[in-house]
Amino acid sequence: MNMWLGTSGFAVSRNIREAIIKFRVNNAWLSGENIDASKVSMMKWDGSQWISLETKQVRTDDNFAYYEAYTNSFSPFAISGVKTVPTQGVTPTATAGVSPTAVPLAAMPPLNLNWILIVIAAIIIIAGVYYFARIKKE
Repeated sequence: MNMWLGTSGFAVSRNIREAIIKFRVNNAWLSGENIDASKVSMMKWDGSQWISLETKQVRTDDNFAYYEAYTNSFSPFAISGVKTVPTQGVTPTATAGVSPTAVPLAAMPPLNLNWILIVIAAIIIIAGVYYFARIKKE
């Protein structure tokens, strides 16, 4: 997901003391994908890599698990989780120094807003030229 806040250059660290992003994840999806609800986190794209934000699970109800993530700047975000490993028929083994890594569930590169604005401006200009050419004919 991508959140836009204010105009260009506004949503930077010097203007944001502490931002809390609240989100929820469907419990049916968590269980269907074997995602551990306590290991869900929000990640932020810093331009070259995904950074895990401090995320805490606030509550759970029958349908959703609710979370809060803390950030000091805005950018593209992704919600990630760690899959649980089924324990049926699995013998635990020692894995010293190995820890599970969070994989972004929906990692998309950021859209370039400039291209979107250029396309919109071009459409407006073409529509304006067409409109005024049509009025001039009449």
